[in-house]
Formats: sequence, structure tokens, C-alpha cells
Amino acid sequence: MTAYPEEKRQQFRLTLKRALIREPALTIAQTMELLKISQQYAVDLLKEVRNEYNEEMRAEIEKMKSETVEEALQGLNHEYSEIVREMWKLITDKDTSAKNKVTAARALVETRAKIMNWKFDAGLFRRKLGDASITMGDIVKMMKTKHEDTDSATTSDDTEIDQ
Repeated sequence: MTAYPEEKRQQFRLTLKRALIREPALTIAQTMELLKISQQYAVDLLKEVRNEYNEEMRAEIEKMKSETVEEALQGLNHEYSEIVREMWKLITDKDTSAKNKVTAARALVETRAKIMNWKFDAGLFRRKLGDASITMGDIVKMMKTKHEDTDSATTSDDTEIDQ
């Protein structure tokens, strides 16, 4: 590159960055005319500024993506915590019917699965085939057993569970 004082070079860079924002397809000829510089200097400066600009944009996009994902997941985790508290109140309440307890347990599992899927989609975790999982049938059996153990005097309407 032609030797210009650092102050003048920075001025060229700033002017070129602004011009590239307005006109991303700025040509070498337009750069030469805008800055009143030689062709070789225009080529080198344009290449340098475009590369720097592209790196800045990539970094900014990545920053925006990660902030957005983190903020969204924090909100989801907070909401899920509140849902869990309310569902467990229903599940452990003696006055709640077995059907409602199972519905609450189902809501817990389904909500957790959705949140985990969102985390997988966001790239926070990787999926692995063959991992153990609990099914809704298992939850219903656990709830029936728990219900039978805690309240043996339940009516037949309370113990019926729709699947």
C-alpha cells in the first residue's frame, strides 16, 4: 500500500466503511473516485475494510443470537419453575382427584420435554439415541400406586384414569 500518515489512513477507512454501509457493492473505481487514491491502494484498502466489516458483522450476529437464546431460555426456565410448583401442589394435595393428579403429572412431563427440545434446537445439548426415558404409562402407574398407598378409601370415580 502507498504510505499515508496513520491519521489519513484512518480517515480513509472510516469514509470507506460508511460508504460500504450505504453501498455494499462499492467498486474499486468508485472507491478510487471517493477517496482520490490510486487503484492498487483502493484494491488493498477495500479488501481490508470489507474483511474487517464482515468480521464485525459476524461477531455482532453471533452476539445477538446468543443473547436472544439465553434470554429466552432464562424466561422459559423461570416460567417452568412456576408451573412445576403449581403442578406439585395439585399432585400432593389430598383433595385433588386421581384424574387431576395424572393430568398435572402429564403437564409436567410434556412441558419439560418441550423445554428440552427447545434447548436441543438452540444447540445447548446434543441428542443421543438409546437413552432411557420414562413414558406416560409409567407415570400413570406411579400415580395410581401412590394414590392407592395414600388414600385407600377412594371412590371408584376418583381412581378411574383416562389414557
